[in-house]
Amino acid sequence: MNSLTDILKAKDRDFFISDWLRNRNTVEFLGIWESVYNLNFNYGEFATIKSQAG
Repeated sequence: MNSLTDILKAKDRDFFISDWLRNRNTVEFLGIWESVYNLNFNYGEFATIKSQAG
């Protein structure tokens, strides 16, 4: 598998994406990504989301 599209073809699309987005490691990665590339990153809101993940 080479891309997210390939992965989705192999999985149940709806549940796979929602499960992936609930995974704590994914949420932490997205938080790091946003803190680096988003000057308007809302750290307070992210803390709430992170506390609800995985």
